[in-house]
Amino acid sequence: MNSGNQVITGPHFITTRPTLTTCRTCHRPQLAATVGGIDRHIDPAPLTAAGELAALLHGQATYNLAGPLADHLIRRTVHHIRGGQRTGLPVVADHTCTPPQAAHLDLAQLQVCAALTRRLAGHADPNRALPDRPPF
Repeated sequence: MNSGNQVITGPHFITTRPTLTTCRTCHRPQLAATVGGIDRHIDPAPLTAAGELAALLHGQATYNLAGPLADHLIRRTVHHIRGGQRTGLPVVADHTCTPPQAAHLDLAQLQVCAALTRRLAGHADPNRALPDRPPF
């Protein structure tokens, strides 16, 4: 059932589509959404398998960006991760004010995450440059 911005998956498991916000501490863009009934702030940077492992070791939850517009967050559980095969969907993690290392960024999925960030910032034209002032 879809109710405006909310995708309801059960009576207590509400998941909303993300919106774009800026971290008050580091001033980097982040996705804000409710995932499985819990409010989350998520970095829009796609992670490699090593990046996901680093995030998990730091206590961060990880998510797949799914759906035709890559705007539906699905929490990655042990079953998703143990499968060994990444589904081809971007994997993102909970926000930290320390950006992921360059080696942990999945460059193949960077365009998908950049397009989502542009669309949420109100820039429908992907060739248009993002503003150089907040929100990015």
